[in-house]
Amino acid sequence: EPGGLTLYLAFAVLAIGANLTTQEATVRTAPAAPLAVSILAGTIVGFVLKYLLDKRWVFRYESRSRGQEARNVVLYGAFS
Repeated sequence: EPGGLTLYLAFAVLAIGANLTTQEATVRTAPAAPLAVSILAGTIVGFVLKYLLDKRWVFRYESRSRGQEARNVVLYGAFS
C-alpha cells in the first residue's frame, strides 16, 4: 500500500489536473465569462477533490457532525 506522502502527492497531481480541466471546460462552455470565473470554478473543484481524497485515504478521518466537517473544511482550506 502506498505511503501517506505518496498518496498526498498523487492526489495533489489529480487535483491540479481537475482544476485545469475545469478551467478549460469553463472557458469553452462559457467563453463570455471572465477568466476569474474559470479560475474560481477550477479552484473549487480541485479543492473539493483534494479534500475528499486526503480525508479518506491520507488521514483516514470521519467527521462526527456537519459542524465538525465544516470546521475541518475551513481549517484544511486555511492551511492549504
